[in-house]
Amino acid sequence: MYDLLDFVIIFSGMYLAYAAITMKRNGEIMANVVLNQSIKENAIKDKQGFIDYIYGKLILIGVIIMLSGIANMVNSYNQGSSLINLLTLLVFAGALVAYGMVTKAALQKFM
Repeated sequence: MYDLLDFVIIFSGMYLAYAAITMKRNGEIMANVVLNQSIKENAIKDKQGFIDYIYGKLILIGVIIMLSGIANMVNSYNQGSSLINLLTLLVFAGALVAYGMVTKAALQKFM
């Protein structure tokens, strides 16, 4: 069960990094990743500035999420300790909070 959750966490971190790279490459905002449902892409005044602001932060958060999932999976396969399990969970939760703060700050700055 936890292995499936670790795969989902790893995949979500990869998708976050992929979304950042795709936005930077195409110059288009991936609304499903960085915008609320109530906010439309046309509400962003400076799209390229928004992408530049959020690009590196999203990659870093995505990598942290991936690493926390990998660390937890390795810990599980090696009959790991519950302390490492807790630490990886806290890192994942911290990355989610950082993701929320970064996207909120970017929206406030560029709307």
